[in-house]
Amino acid sequence: MVWMIVNELDFVKGQEDLAVRCPFLELSAIFDHRETIRTNKDFDPPPFLVDSLKFVKNLKSPKCIKTHLPWILLPKQIQENIKKPKIIYVTRNPKDTCISYHNHSKLLEGYTGSFEDFCKLFLAGKREYTFFINILRPFWQHIFPFWERRNQPNILFLKYEEMIKDLPAIIRKVAQFLEKDLTDEQVDRLSDHLSFTNMKNNPSVNYEKLVAFNKKYEFTNFDGSFHEKR
Repeated sequence: MVWMIVNELDFVKGQEDLAVRCPFLELSAIFDHRETIRTNKDFDPPPFLVDSLKFVKNLKSPKCIKTHLPWILLPKQIQENIKKPKIIYVTRNPKDTCISYHNHSKLLEGYTGSFEDFCKLFLAGKREYTFFINILRPFWQHIFPFWERRNQPNILFLKYEEMIKDLPAIIRKVAQFLEKDLTDEQVDRLSDHLSFTNMKNNPSVNYEKLVAFNKKYEFTNFDGSFHEKR
């Protein structure tokens, strides 16, 4: 959504992989493939996976960057209001978040334990098994710093459930926050583009390439899907 709004709803350029258009800042810290690169001559990971910081730094402006980092790990210039990039923070019902991260950890991080054990780790904020539980822990302490700053002009605090309930309204809210004007027709078109069915079947955003990549090099062997509709 954000990339499309910032880039004037460019559906042609929007066919490029989302991981390239809007990369994860900390991705190379999550998936450290240096040993695999050293020992496997056929291993050819994409640049955003090898050094995500460098990849983000080299992006052309305006940059769209994703991160799961808590407020305390964001750059000091942001914490001290020296730099004021526009930040869109999206939170979600913790029950759904736990289920989603359980599937994510099996698909991309090789988690092999039970869902019950994963729930215990999630609730306790333990760092075993999965990087994401480590940086997200505890769940509420990740949310509160952004919630407390929700009235700052450079921060937009959203709930995932609000998007599901009224996506066009959220598109308009995000566009206004980004100082972009969208017509009703553009809102309708973008809303359709962002529908669950279209996202699930869109190879540029559904992460199936990354799942296939991890399976090819045996980083994970779980058969499943990212896509959950709740």
